[in-house]
Amino acid sequence: MPEDKFNTLIPGKPLSEAEKEALRKSNADASAEAQRMAADQRARDEREAPIEGVIADSIKNKLPARRYRVCRSDFFSNIKGQFDVILANPPYVGSLHHLDPEVKKYEPRVAYYGGRGGLSAIKRFLKEARPFVKPGGEIWMEFGMSQKTAIQGILRRLGYRSFSFRRDQYRRPRYVVIRV
Repeated sequence: MPEDKFNTLIPGKPLSEAEKEALRKSNADASAEAQRMAADQRARDEREAPIEGVIADSIKNKLPARRYRVCRSDFFSNIKGQFDVILANPPYVGSLHHLDPEVKKYEPRVAYYGGRGGLSAIKRFLKEARPFVKPGGEIWMEFGMSQKTAIQGILRRLGYRSFSFRRDQYRRPRYVVIRV
């Protein structure tokens, strides 16, 4: 079980609708400052959306805040300690050609594009994850439909010995459970 000392971290205060509207109106201004402010807000909205979604889902599912923590990190760069379970949905899309237009419209590219073949982020995540899992703990990681064989090879090369692949509701291999 996670330790009770965990807190929810909400980075920064979101802008109000009035502040967002003021930025949109400022964007019509040709000044460099207004353009910079609008660009900064668009970038912040893209960065905050995934974190806000996790927090909203945790609240909706009545998960007590002492049982989880949410923070922004480039994989494990801002993470300290070890965990019983790490859930991961790293970027795994390897080609943008057949990607659903809705994903492109509403998700920042960094959230789904995993480099050529979709494995760059997965390799990095798996390489960095082990020290953050308590002995006997697990990593649950989602991946793309055609990546099972490649991920199996990555896991073996990185020395993971105990893992099993699981299927989604359509009976396609979509995530792996790794025991550490």
